[in-house]
Order: sequence, then structure tokens, then C-alpha cells
Amino acid sequence: MNNLPQNDFFQVLLIERSEVESMHFIDVMNRHHNNVCVQVCKNSFDAVQWVQENNADVIVIEEDAQPMSASQTIDYLMLELNSETPVFVTATSSQDRYYQHLILKPFTERSLFALFDATSVVIKAAEIPLYSLNYLMDISDGDTDFIMETLDVFKSSVKEKMRELDAASKEGDKKEVGGIAHNIKPSFEMLENEEGTSICNELTYYKAETAIPELVARLKLIFEEIVEQIDADFSTKNI
Repeated sequence: MNNLPQNDFFQVLLIERSEVESMHFIDVMNRHHNNVCVQVCKNSFDAVQWVQENNADVIVIEEDAQPMSASQTIDYLMLELNSETPVFVTATSSQDRYYQHLILKPFTERSLFALFDATSVVIKAAEIPLYSLNYLMDISDGDTDFIMETLDVFKSSVKEKMRELDAASKEGDKKEVGGIAHNIKPSFEMLENEEGTSICNELTYYKAETAIPELVARLKLIFEEIVEQIDADFSTKNI
């Protein structure tokens, strides 16, 4: 294992078995920090070896990492290696978890805010809009009624499709998942949500069946966040 050259990059060590989650983590970090470098290890043993030979500014490890869990790895880093590097633990739920730094999966801009903040990689929410009305404004010449009706259709129709997508995912029907994702992709494109659009593409064309549940969960979360933001935006103001 070779040492990385010394540079001005912000070095993150990610311990994550899922290639899909690793890919999304790297994508989010790169979009919001120009000088970030993410080293991915699929198990905690390789991660410990890497730490012995390299320096990380922050470590992000999944709770059920193997062969040592997150708690065991943290103890080893502190007691055996005298490491003071901040460690974030990732999990799918916060229930009954008491880590000082916890990140929920699937990884999104919002779930990584704590990481950005703790490492002084400050990201303002305004720089990461969940949706944009630019396209709708252009095609409707600013017709408020048209835009509001379109947003209502988005919320109701995509909500139903998300139910169908979730059911198809649980049944392992890859063809149906791809068809539904292809169907709702224009809805995310319309609101200029690049992450949702990208996931729809992955669900339509991605070959690894094991990635489907993670991608569906991620897309569902994005949709719910968009709806929540739309409702918040238009509860107190008009276009």
C-alpha cells in the first residue's frame, strides 16, 4: 500500500462496502469541495492499514463494518494508533444510536451537512437547491396557474409512481423498476434536480440488481425532500 503524496487536498477515508453508496458519497463531496480526495476501503482491516501509512482529515465508517465494527475500529484507532482524526459513523437509522458523529444513509447533500460543518467545508443550503422553476417559467412565460398546476401534478403522480417503484424493487422486478424510473425521469428533469435525474438513469440502465434497493430508497428520499420544500415555499409566498 503506497503513501499518497502530500498536497493541499482535504483527505477523507471512507469505509463502505456498497459501491453505489461510495459513488454517491464521492459525487456529493466533489460537487461541494473542489479539493477533496476520498480514499475508499471496503473493510475496516484495510482501513486501519491505510491509516498507519497515510493521513486522513476525517474518517467515515459504516456502523456494521467488517471484520471490526465501527465501535471496535474507533477504539483501535484511539487506543492503539493514538489517532485524533474525527470519525463519523454511517447508519440507515438514528434510533438507539449514540455516536458523537452520525451520518444517515443513503448519502445526500443534507445528510452530509454535519460532515461539511464539522470539517469546515461549509455548504450553504441556498447553494444546493432541491428544485428550480426556471424551466417551467420559460415554457409557460411565467404563467403562475400553469406552474402551480404542474407542481401539483408532480407531487401526486410521482408519489404514486414511487409506490409502484418501491413495490417493484421489493419484488426484484428489475424490468419494471427500469420502466418506472424511465417514466418519472422527465419529472425530475423538469424541476432541474440533477441527482434525481441521475438516479432514474441508473435505475433504468444499471446492471447490478443489488444496487436497486439503495437507489430506490435514495430517489424516494429526494422526492420527499422536494415535496417538503415545495410545500414550505408556497405555504407563505407565491411565485
